[in-house]
Amino acid sequence: MPRTRDMNIKGVKCKLVETEEELREAYRIRHEIFVKEQQLFSESDKDEHDPQAIHIIALSRDKVIGTVRVYRRGKNVWFGSRLAVLKLYRGRTGKTLIEKAVETVRAKGAQHFMAYVQLPNVSFFERCRWRAVGNVVQYQGVDHQLMEAEL
Repeated sequence: MPRTRDMNIKGVKCKLVETEEELREAYRIRHEIFVKEQQLFSESDKDEHDPQAIHIIALSRDKVIGTVRVYRRGKNVWFGSRLAVLKLYRGRTGKTLIEKAVETVRAKGAQHFMAYVQLPNVSFFERCRWRAVGNVVQYQGVDHQLMEAEL
């Protein structure tokens, strides 16, 4: 996979959020998935990590269709979270966002890149070269597996 600032695979382009409008769209998609669809949160999924996070979006024909965020947690440990893709675009878009997130933290000098993943998505992350570590934990009443990316 080429190392570029923007990734473009089959018409889906991933890039770091650069504008307030892009960030609003990322939050809108997260709200659609985590509040409305999955009902993990009652009003908002925003938390203390958002202000310092690097937000990444996926676009198709200039329309934001997915998002993920990465943030530092320790000297060389990074976490990814809030991977959200509109239903119509799931699959390849999620993989492309994960690849862009890995590329982003690698460029920041990460030695470890972790994420808590809902159990039904563990095999998807394994196909993206992540491995399960530790025990299953509950977050918002849903089982999650801590996973680590191959950097």
